[in-house]
Order: sequence, then C-alpha cells, then structure tokens
Amino acid sequence: MTMNDKKYPCGLVRDLLPLYRDHVCGEESRRIVEEHLQECGECTRLSKQMEDGSVERLLKQEAGDVLEHHRKKEKRAAVTAGMITSGILMIPVIVCFICNLATGHALDWFFIVLTALLVVASITVVPMLANGRRFSKTILSFTGALLVLLLTCCIYTRGSWFLVAAVPVVFGLSVIFLPFIVRQMPLPEPFCHQKGMIVMLWDTLWLYGIIIVCGFYGGGAYYWRNALLITSWCLLLPWAIFVTARFIKCHPLTKAGMILVIIGCFNGTINDVITQIILPKGTMYAPSFVRAVTRGSLIDWSSPQSRDDTIILLTMIGFVTVGAICIAAGIACRRGKKHGEAAGGNAD
Repeated sequence: MTMNDKKYPCGLVRDLLPLYRDHVCGEESRRIVEEHLQECGECTRLSKQMEDGSVERLLKQEAGDVLEHHRKKEKRAAVTAGMITSGILMIPVIVCFICNLATGHALDWFFIVLTALLVVASITVVPMLANGRRFSKTILSFTGALLVLLLTCCIYTRGSWFLVAAVPVVFGLSVIFLPFIVRQMPLPEPFCHQKGMIVMLWDTLWLYGIIIVCGFYGGGAYYWRNALLITSWCLLLPWAIFVTARFIKCHPLTKAGMILVIIGCFNGTINDVITQIILPKGTMYAPSFVRAVTRGSLIDWSSPQSRDDTIILLTMIGFVTVGAICIAAGIACRRGKKHGEAAGGNAD
C-alpha cells in the first residue's frame, strides 16, 4: 500500500504511538492508530519494537553516545586551554631565566618566580586538566605549590621561619576547604560515616601544631603552659558543639537549646579561665559573674570592671534562658509526637 493509499499519514501515527502504548491518548486517537496499524506493516513493526523496549534502548544508547561525545569534546577543549595557559605561564619563566643569566647573577630569585607561577598554575591549569574531583585536586595542588613557594622564600632569605608560616597556612586552608574535600573523597567503610570527626581531628592537630612551632620559634618561659592550657580550653567549645550536634539523639530544638547553654556557660567563663591560667600559681581570682552577683546589683555600670562583669553575666543568663526554653520545647514536641503515634496505633 502506497503512502497516498493510507487513510492516515505515518508521521501522525508515529507521533501518537508513545501515547497509544502508554494508554494515555483519547478514544479518537486510539482508533486512528489501530486502523493505521492494520494497513501499515512498517508502523506495526515500530509498535512491536516499542513494546519490547528495543526503541527505548536504542534511544538511550544514542543519548549516551551524544553525551560521551560532548564530554570528550569538552575534555579536548579543556586540555587545549590548559596547554595554552601553561605556555603563557612559561613566557615570564623563560624571560626571567634569560635575564638572570645575562646579568651574571646566580639563579636565586628565579626560583621564587618559578614557584609563584606554580601557585598560579595550580588554580588555572589543574582544574582544566583534572579528571574528576577537580575542586579537591585544585585545592591540594594549590596548597602544595604555596608551601613550595614559602620554602623557596625561606631559603632565599636564609631564614628559619618556614614552619611558622607553613603550619598556619595548612590550618587555615583546612578549616575552609577540608570539609568539601573530605565530602568528595571515597573513604573505607569504617570512616565513610565519620567524615565530620576526621575534619575535627585534623583541624585540632594542626591547631596544636601552630602552638608547637610558635613555641620552638620564640616561646618564652611560661609559653608552653599558658599556650597549651588556653588552647585546650578554647577547643572545648567547638568540640562540645560538634559532639552535641552529631552524636546526641534528641529533638532538634533540644539540641539547639543544649548548644545555647554550652555557648552561654563558655562565654561566661572564658575570660576568667584565661586570667586564672595566666596569673601566678596560688593567686586567688573571683570569677566575673560571681563578682557581679556579690555586688548586690545585677546592673552596675559604675566602673569599667563592673560594666564588663555585668555584660558577661547578662549574656550568660540570656543564652542559658533561651537554651532552657528550647530544651523544654524540644522535649514537649517529642512527647507530643509519641502521644500522637500511640493514639494512632490504638485507633488502628
């Protein structure tokens, strides 16, 4: 049967076939498709292919081929751009190298230029050439290049300050970027659910590393005791917040209230604890909130000392009060939910 002999055109019926196979077309459209299938063998074969999924598999394969072709095209473009950027970065390296040799100088500051360009390349070339996890590879390469630059500058100046500069740099970059890097990293089964703990431990170790390298670089007689004790006390706050938020199983409002209470108590005691650590052993020191209470007035602005004590006390009371309200609200919400579940179970 020729095209002109058919009652309905094949193009119209093929557009209706997906709706016909899914039983979502109207009665008139269904009748048109069925009448056409009785007189058109080609459309009938297409309908049978749609039933066994061969057409769908073909479409998926074609879509995958298109996406793969596009990915390879983007990859070639990224590699080309990376090579061009690398070539551009090589121009100042070659110029500095020739000028340094022409003037008869030793190749000292030339390495500073080279390592500085490595830092630039780590955030321009690496993202273009990396396969997967580009962000993590870029940050890691940037950190390594920056450390090499610091080492080169330290050697050039004949200094001994490399660790004092390098450890804080690693700590600062870790605090900002490590959570994103660890999130992308495939870790073994025992550690894949403890990424937050890994980040906290890593940052804690590097913070103590800063205290240690600063102590070796220029710490005095009382440095180690004061620095280590103050750092340890200050670390209690982030660790307490992390443990409360991550491991305590309770209502979110209850968690928020507990964290507010922790912050209030820490804020009310941090100055007193640091002062007590710094003062010579045996020195008696009354906490600021105790001084504010024993004065007989919770709002005393008569002197700078009393004003500071009052602010600390009122801040602590505010945090603890709001935290207690959140804890009570969380407990009430949890009990209400349990009563609702119990009532629903009895009704069933």
